[in-house]
Amino acid sequence: MLCLGEVCADCDGSSRLTKGSGQWEMGETESVVMTTGYGHVNDQAKKEMPYGDISIQIDSLPPLPCSLERLLGIMQDENSSASDLESLIRHDEALCAKILRMANSAFYGLRCRVKTLSRAIMTIGFHEVKSICLFNLLMDSFPVRGNVDRSHRERLWKHVLMTARHAAEIACLRPWVSKDEAYDLGLLHDLGWLAMLVHFKDDYQIIHQIAADRGIPLYLAEERHELTHTQIGKWIALRWGLPEVYHRVIAYHHVPEESPSHRPAVKIVSLAHLLAHMREYPDLVESGFVETFRLDLRISRCEWQGHLGNVERVRQEVDRLWRLLN
Repeated sequence: MLCLGEVCADCDGSSRLTKGSGQWEMGETESVVMTTGYGHVNDQAKKEMPYGDISIQIDSLPPLPCSLERLLGIMQDENSSASDLESLIRHDEALCAKILRMANSAFYGLRCRVKTLSRAIMTIGFHEVKSICLFNLLMDSFPVRGNVDRSHRERLWKHVLMTARHAAEIACLRPWVSKDEAYDLGLLHDLGWLAMLVHFKDDYQIIHQIAADRGIPLYLAEERHELTHTQIGKWIALRWGLPEVYHRVIAYHHVPEESPSHRPAVKIVSLAHLLAHMREYPDLVESGFVETFRLDLRISRCEWQGHLGNVERVRQEVDRLWRLLN
């Protein structure tokens, strides 16, 4: 959610970047033209992060909670069913109550009261319930404090929920990635930002300050700080034992062509990520690299226009879901 989702306030001086043709162009004091994290990055961004204190912080993160481990197992198992999810939820009284409360909300408009968890899952939908479970379990793993942190968390979660929905819709007609897998990859693609907000708060704030001071996207601010959410997210994915495709999507969703493997999945999430940011950057969905990814994924112009037309609907659905979650 970085390079496109948040561009801080303008700053004075000629070093400010300006948006044009899907790129951020440096002012007079900077002679480099860099993409918004798509297609290529500079040599500085390609350097591996030195471990040092950062690796110690990663290693000191709380271990993967048993409930989250079970949920991730359900998400990774293509044969998982609603009954598996129900079994997980039953062990969490608060989560069970939330699912039942949501199923009985006016949003779903049922005349009869939903009294059982299985009926609640059917009412809300398998994907939505997975999202709710993941949201709650990750919130427990990465708790935030203060109104500012909660505001950042809300933006992060709305973004990943929109990305997940768009990714699932794109994957519907693609043979390489299932709809369920694309949805789950979208949910976790910005895991690094969530971890930074809680466990690397100083770095998180410094990156935002760099972006504000220089008037640049967060993606470029990360490079100057030499700590990126994609690197942290990949480390956590490795520590949690997630499958390789998750590592690739988390690490390369801004630079899909550089992914050593699983490029179709990475490109699907990359396009979904852009669709989730279309309100802020409508021109970027027509950029050259988007056209390349579209052709690589065999997405027709007609289909792509359909995805563009669904952006506002998806945003409204996620806004409603967020209100229910909170």
